[in-house]
Amino acid sequence: MDHLRAMSLEEDSWTSVETHEAAHEIIPPSSVALDAKDMYYSETIQSKSPVVYMSPQHQLLRGFLCLTTYRLLFVPHPKTMTSTLIEIPLCNIAEILLQDERANMSTISSVGYSLGINEYPKDLENIKHHLEIACKNFLIVRFEVAPTFGMSYLYTRLLDALDSVHQTAPLAFAFPDSVSADDAMDVESLIEKDMIRLGILSTNSRDPGFFRLSRLNHVFRVCPTYPTVLVVPRAISESDIQSIGHFRAKGRVPVVTYRHAETNAVLVRCSQPLVGLRRRRCTRDELYIRLLQEQAQGRLYIIDCRHQTSAYGNVALGAGFEIAEFYNNVPLLFMNIENIHSMRDSIRRLFDLIKGEVRGSERSNWLSSLESTRWLEHVRSVLVATASCVDKIV
Repeated sequence: MDHLRAMSLEEDSWTSVETHEAAHEIIPPSSVALDAKDMYYSETIQSKSPVVYMSPQHQLLRGFLCLTTYRLLFVPHPKTMTSTLIEIPLCNIAEILLQDERANMSTISSVGYSLGINEYPKDLENIKHHLEIACKNFLIVRFEVAPTFGMSYLYTRLLDALDSVHQTAPLAFAFPDSVSADDAMDVESLIEKDMIRLGILSTNSRDPGFFRLSRLNHVFRVCPTYPTVLVVPRAISESDIQSIGHFRAKGRVPVVTYRHAETNAVLVRCSQPLVGLRRRRCTRDELYIRLLQEQAQGRLYIIDCRHQTSAYGNVALGAGFEIAEFYNNVPLLFMNIENIHSMRDSIRRLFDLIKGEVRGSERSNWLSSLESTRWLEHVRSVLVATASCVDKIV
C-alpha cells in the first residue's frame, strides 16, 4: 500500500479562489485545462474537487473530478494532448458510496433503485476516504478523495442533482457547441422524414397512403411517454385517438413504429387495454384494430409480452388484454416475459455477483450462482419473443 500512500491527497488542497468559485458556481473550464471541444452545448461546471482516480488495473492518476450539467467528468492533471477524460453521465449513475475508513463508516446513496452495494473491498481498507460510483451498466468507478470543502460541496451537489424531482436532461440531449440551437433539426421533422424513408407515409398528393401524422399529442396530453407526432391510420380521427387514449393504459394508443421494406409488414406498439372485470369495450379501439387487420389482409397478430397468468391477474386490477370476440378473433400470443419487478430483482442479484468478481472475491460456485440470478432465463425469454415477432414480420 506504499504506492497508494504516496499518491494520497493533501488534507486541503483548495485555494481561496477555488473555494470562492465553488460557492458562486462560476468555474470556467479553463481552470481544469478543458477546451471548448471537451464541453457540450450549454454545459457548465458546477463544482470540482481534486481526486486520485483508481483504474481497474490499480493504476493511480491525479486529476480533478468535475460535476457538470450532464455528467461527472474526471480530468487528469496535468492534462496533455494524449490525456483521456473519464466521463459518467448522470443518468447512468445508480448508486454512490462514500467511505471514511478512519471513522469506519460509509454512506450509500441510491438513485432510482439500488444495485445492492453494501460491502467495501477489504484490500483498500487503508485508504481513509474513498468515493465509489456504481453505474447502471455495471461499471464501477473509484476515486481516492480528501475531506475538503470542495469534495463535500461536490458530493452534496451531486446528490441534489440525482435526487431532484426535475431531473437534468440526459447527455443524449446535448450537442456540440459548434452547432447552434437554430440549426438543430426539430424532432417532428426527423420523425416525419423517417416515416417517409420507411415507406409508411406517402409524399404523393394523389395517393396519400393508408397512414397519416397526428399532432394531437403536441403538448403530451394524450400520452406523456410518446413523441409529439404519432402515425395512425388515416381513417382514425383526432377524437378517435382521444377515446382510445382513455381506453389504453397510460394513454399509449396503438402507433406505427416500423415497416418491413420487402413484406410491407407493419409493427404497431401500444399498452394493455383497460378492460377490467366488466369487460369494458371501446368501439374506436376495435375500429383501429379492424383497420390494421384489413391493411394486413387478415394476417394480424397481437403480441402480449406478459405471462398469460399476469395478464389475467391485471383484469382484476381494471386492465387486462384484448378480448378476441370484440376484435374479430385476431390471434393473441403471450410471450411469457416476466414483469419489471422480477427483472429488477434479477439484475440486482447479478450485480452482487459481478461486483465480487470486480473486487477480487471469486466464488467457487460462480456458475450456479449465475444461474440462481435467473438473468439468463430472462434474456432467453426476450430472445424467444423477439424471434417469434421477427418470424411474423418477415
